[in-house]
Amino acid sequence: MLGQEDGPNPLEIFYEKNKRWLYAAAALVVVALGVKYGMEELERTKRDRAWSDFTSSTGLAIEFSKKADLPAGRNLEQYWGYFLQSHMDKQVSAMQHDLLSTDKAQLTKKIADAKGTPQEPWLVWVAANRAYSAADFAGARNLLNDLKTRFANHVLCQRTSHPPQVLAEKEDPDKKKKKDKKEATTKKDKPKLEDAKAGSMVDNLLAAIAKDEAFRSSQSGFFKAEQPAAGDSVVIKFADVGEVEITLFPSAAKAHVEAFTKNFLGGLYKGMRVHKIKRNSKGSPNDSAPHLVYLGNPKSKDQDRSKWLEEVKSKDEDVLPFEENRLSFFPGMVAAEQEKEGKSSGKRFFIAVTDGAATLDGEYVIFGKVTRGMEVLQDIVSGDMLDESEAKRGEGRPAREVLVESCTLVPKR
Repeated sequence: MLGQEDGPNPLEIFYEKNKRWLYAAAALVVVALGVKYGMEELERTKRDRAWSDFTSSTGLAIEFSKKADLPAGRNLEQYWGYFLQSHMDKQVSAMQHDLLSTDKAQLTKKIADAKGTPQEPWLVWVAANRAYSAADFAGARNLLNDLKTRFANHVLCQRTSHPPQVLAEKEDPDKKKKKDKKEATTKKDKPKLEDAKAGSMVDNLLAAIAKDEAFRSSQSGFFKAEQPAAGDSVVIKFADVGEVEITLFPSAAKAHVEAFTKNFLGGLYKGMRVHKIKRNSKGSPNDSAPHLVYLGNPKSKDQDRSKWLEEVKSKDEDVLPFEENRLSFFPGMVAAEQEKEGKSSGKRFFIAVTDGAATLDGEYVIFGKVTRGMEVLQDIVSGDMLDESEAKRGEGRPAREVLVESCTLVPKR
């Protein structure tokens, strides 16, 4: 109002006197926040890098790095339902195969490198599961006992009422009644599961190992291949891949051993390539299909891989009569390819990299077994296929060149 004195605001006086300090304080706050969030980001990046390295070194990143295919005609909600129900199920079911595909020596080195870090006990746990999946029960037990000794307070070793485990489905006495047409319903009943067993993850795996060992001991015929009298061996050297040694069984398949020995010595396979691999079809949640490696197609000497798909006609002298020997397709078994009328090819053969007893027994003549180089075959059969349609089918030409450099006969010792 007219005549009123206009005095300065106390805040303005304070600001004018201390504005340089206020600017400095604000700058320090900004710098402090920047340093704080920068350090957190560096720590997060370091942690993410460490666990990414963990999944890569254990093989667990293989399935989780793949993209899920969105089925046509599905909206976003349906997509997520499909993803959770099928893609994640496939990832979990593929873990055992991914573990077995992991290089054992590399995993051992990773454990040594991770000593004293949070990754160490988890790497030991993964190595134990890998050994268990490979039926190396002694190795798995040693690793698990090491975990219990050195990491007694770790979550893997702590006893709880509900440690992670697979729960068996209970027998439903009313199941038969529900199958009656009058009581049939489109709604799927929720299965009743057995109660969870208390314990720790380590102790439960040790118990599973003991149970498997007892079963294998009582049913050894299912787990240990019958070993006929061994004859000579042949070493197949694949260029840039490795060597595979096959011990022949002349007492089990005399005609087949004689024919293939002649071909090995005669240089028939030199310059040929692995022309086909078989495994489970792409996208299948199961890994039950036998993994097979094929060799002996004369067209595989041609650089034009389309010719490998052409039919191979065998001469009469290259066809062998079926020799019954009751051998089973355990991993590593070598057998002749089949010709018409149940006879065998005397030149083309395949090797079972995984168990194939369920689908192959009695259909092919086994004449040998791989005694060295199974890891080479595992590497070959796990590689990419040349064509996407072949990969989806689970049978096709390998994308990489697997060339036979030489075949050497090793006399029986």
